[in-house]
Amino acid sequence: MVPSPAVATAKGARATAASAPTGRSERAVAKSEVSPQILIHEGLLPVPAQIFTRHRGKDLSATGAPDGTVVVDGVSCSSLSAAGGEARKHLYRGHRKEPATNGWTFWHPTDPTTKQEVAVDVLRDRYLQGKKDEAKRSGKPGS
Repeated sequence: MVPSPAVATAKGARATAASAPTGRSERAVAKSEVSPQILIHEGLLPVPAQIFTRHRGKDLSATGAPDGTVVVDGVSCSSLSAAGGEARKHLYRGHRKEPATNGWTFWHPTDPTTKQEVAVDVLRDRYLQGKKDEAKRSGKPGS
């Protein structure tokens, strides 16, 4: 069976990405390596971090600790996403489990630079951009 052009292109793109990292796949890998603890260490997420969101007409909040755990309604969660699910679960009648939640886009701390509420994902992107700029200035390959 001959693969469709889209499949062949995708496979070719993966092979190219492995030899010369560029584009979306490199960014996704880099994002997955950034933890809330890194943002805390870099001063992008102050602690204790008060994080907020508005979901289904309700204001929800949580507190981030220096070790990266997030406390929602007295429950300590191991990640931003788990905390988002914990915060949302009481809004869904009949559900005992936490709904799947992307905590990086769900929660909004106050940006220490702009003093505006932004998604934690925005702070992560800022960190990654800073690392990319730093690599360019230092002349490291892959920048």
